[in-house]
Amino acid sequence: MFLGTVLLSAVGALQPWAAVERAVNYFFRMLPFFFVPLLCKEPKQLWTLLGAGAFSLLVADGYALWQGLHGNLRAPAFHSHPMMLAGFLVQWIPILTLATAADWGKQLPLKKSWRWGLGFLWLLSLAALIVNGTRGAWLAVIFLLMLLGVTLLRKYKKALAAGIVVFALLIGIAGQHGGLQERVHTLGDASFQSNSERLLMWQSAWAMFLDHPLVGVGAQNYEYQYQNHYISPLAKERGQMHAHSNIFQILAEQGVVGFSAFCLLFGLILWRGWRGMRRGIFWGYLLMVATVGILLQGLTEFNFGNAAVIRLYWFFAGLAMAGMKFSEQDDF
Repeated sequence: MFLGTVLLSAVGALQPWAAVERAVNYFFRMLPFFFVPLLCKEPKQLWTLLGAGAFSLLVADGYALWQGLHGNLRAPAFHSHPMMLAGFLVQWIPILTLATAADWGKQLPLKKSWRWGLGFLWLLSLAALIVNGTRGAWLAVIFLLMLLGVTLLRKYKKALAAGIVVFALLIGIAGQHGGLQERVHTLGDASFQSNSERLLMWQSAWAMFLDHPLVGVGAQNYEYQYQNHYISPLAKERGQMHAHSNIFQILAEQGVVGFSAFCLLFGLILWRGWRGMRRGIFWGYLLMVATVGILLQGLTEFNFGNAAVIRLYWFFAGLAMAGMKFSEQDDF
């Protein structure tokens, strides 16, 4: 249904083929969601894939920290932009929190030494997020960690206490760096250029929605419309290609029809994750925290349109759906 609304947005768009191209891109980025359940025939394969992903994260974290120690406070690791690494970390950090601190019994076939290893990876990922410098990701991860601490990890008081101490130490050490202090101070500064430009882009996206409320200006038409028709005279960054927000991007490009389908898509995913959580299935928790992480960061970044970030999300969603299916089969 969502992909159908992407195609529908081509109606009346100045660049209709761009909307078709966006629909094709969205579909190909979703392929991990279909391939993981199709190819994995037993639960062990899911854990192997998740472990391989964790190893890749270890490599990326190490490189990001190396960049940070050499003065790059927007460390991107191996990626072209720091937002991409941030999009990975807002999904991985809460997943590692669950895998490290919570006791999932037979669901998580890990020896104690491996769990210590995951704890170390969690620590590295937090440090990598700090030197990555993406403020929206900082806020998303802080919110998720607080939520996990309040609702889940309070059962494991030692793990929760250790996590709080480590997190506080990391924040305290990072706070001694002048560049990071300045980055934190800009969070509430509306005059800071990155913040003011976002506000102007959101105003322009809202104007597009008001002018084309039903199906929007057309998927992948935001860039042309913004730069040629809707850009504010106050804007300084006049080459922006997206609205820096999933909400405003979808509203502007696909109107109320597309935005409703977007909400339905993620509403059903969250509902499926909630069902798994109520039954105590690890994969349900994984689906929930990965989805909430991507949506929270998506309030200030169009991460749904970032190919690398959203492919990782659909990979996690595919793992979770397959894992919950295996768990439900075991119950019968």
